[in-house]
Amino acid sequence: MQMAEEQLLFRRQYIAGPRYIDTLPGWQKIAISDEWVVTAHPDLEVTQVCKEELQLTLLGFFIDPYHPEHNNQEVLEHLGKRAHTFTDIAALTENLGGRWVLICKEGESVKIFHDMCGLRQIFYTIHMQEQWFSSQPSLLLEFVEHSFPLDQWSMSFMNSPQFEYTERSWPGDATPYQHIKHLLPNHYLDLQERKVVRYWPTKSLPVMRIDEVVEEAAVILKGLLEGAARRYSLMLPVSAGWDSRTLLAASKAIKEEMFFYVSKHGRLTDESPDIDVPRRLFPRLGLPFHVLDCRETMDESFKQLFERNVTLARNIPKALTIYHHFKYSQGMVNVCGNGSEIARKCVYTYYDVKTITPKFLAKISFYKNNEFAIYQYDRWLQEVKHYPEEYRINLLDLHYWEQRMGNWGAMYPAEQDIAVEEFSPFNHKRLITVLMSVDEKYRRPPHYLLYHELIRKLWGDVLIEPINPQPIIKAIKGSLRQKLVPYLL
Repeated sequence: MQMAEEQLLFRRQYIAGPRYIDTLPGWQKIAISDEWVVTAHPDLEVTQVCKEELQLTLLGFFIDPYHPEHNNQEVLEHLGKRAHTFTDIAALTENLGGRWVLICKEGESVKIFHDMCGLRQIFYTIHMQEQWFSSQPSLLLEFVEHSFPLDQWSMSFMNSPQFEYTERSWPGDATPYQHIKHLLPNHYLDLQERKVVRYWPTKSLPVMRIDEVVEEAAVILKGLLEGAARRYSLMLPVSAGWDSRTLLAASKAIKEEMFFYVSKHGRLTDESPDIDVPRRLFPRLGLPFHVLDCRETMDESFKQLFERNVTLARNIPKALTIYHHFKYSQGMVNVCGNGSEIARKCVYTYYDVKTITPKFLAKISFYKNNEFAIYQYDRWLQEVKHYPEEYRINLLDLHYWEQRMGNWGAMYPAEQDIAVEEFSPFNHKRLITVLMSVDEKYRRPPHYLLYHELIRKLWGDVLIEPINPQPIIKAIKGSLRQKLVPYLL
């Protein structure tokens, strides 16, 4: 191994509570208040600023696309100067990207929340005598002197065949343990009041023209990538798909500094579109491209740490890409397109469904008739069911955002922390809400006109090779399936 075991144990993670964890030597110790302290891994970026009664502690990193030259300290200081209350902070962070947890102390009140998709995760135990929160249940189980019994209903859910089929994707705020919950996107944790509060949305999405959306989205994406490139060595996986092609287009100004690649793992071959298309594209752009063979079996000691670091870490083909990055990509930050699917309606394209029920949400999440999933989605739906009328938000888009990205989407970055940090430019609330503000017809498959125009604005040359080319029979089947789905459900 290239790094000692103690350096890899819970790498880039944190645990916070009433006392420091002294059995984690070399970890950072950050005081929040007399009641709250944070113990953080040395490789997790930590920044703290104080302004009168307001204290802000950042775990992870901010990227300001409008000021790409600013580092974490400068972004946080700028935030502190403009904010007077937690409400101000929540609103101002809509313009910030990155992967982060922000702890806000305002007088005696302490509130915590995270990036748009919750990719820097928060697990918490507010219903015990001692309150704790951390990046993974694993840390709570190992370092908090308390019994965390398994929840029997959660265990039954985990034993269902659907659980493995969905790559261990959880619904709602549940975990396997009775006293540990998961904070979902658009919510904050109030430690003083011991409760979870939804803080977004606060106003209706605007109605925007496609040219307005393209103009603003292009500025944000370019600024996010430029800001990240000023701090980190970036690598961008480019497949045949829309999201990576969009990020490639947004990287035009920094293309010489980027490492472009695709991972060969699982069933992918040189003839697979995700490998063949970019291999043809990059020579035409005059840029190097790398096909990484990520099929090497994990070293057993690495595998044990990998499974220990992340609760219910998954043994899936792309996990071998993590092992490859651990061996060969140290010091780099991986850029990905996660979160884009919220706006690019590639998943929940059930256009004619008028009534959304918990059973319907469970079915489209591949948990058909699963009582645990239905219960979790019912709780969520009761909270948001009026949002289409009140805030002009499509419930299926919000479901993908909070339930899919907040749970399944946050797993891979957490698993990858042992090897490299990850940055998704689409994990930016202003960007996604702008993309969601255009007429839905521009966001639907198969043409994704909004994304086509965005790519053309950013760097039209990257369209010289097709995006997601499909045999005609497969395309026809896909079109028919979209038309029939509402009736089948």
